Amino acid sequence: MKKLWLLILCPSVLLTALAAHAEVPGKAIDQKIEACSKKAVSTLDSEACLQQGYTDWDKELNEWKGLPLIMRLINSCAIMG
Repeated sequence: MKKLWLLILCPSVLLTALAAHAEVPGKAIDQKIEACSKKAVSTLDSEACLQQGYTDWDKELNEWKGLPLIMRLINSCAIMG
């Protein structure tokens, strides 16, 4: 019975540790968009910032799509918690 608990507990602890160290994806993108928007002097400049942000987010999400399921779950847990 103790071995069963260890088999359950060890992976849980490992996954929790990995999730704690996982980077929040897109944070740099959001900061880049915000900085660009602050410098924008016209609506066209603001629109260009958003379009670049959309492009960057598309790249980020496509990288996530290629990750194995376990890594997507770990990253999702890190974002939520």
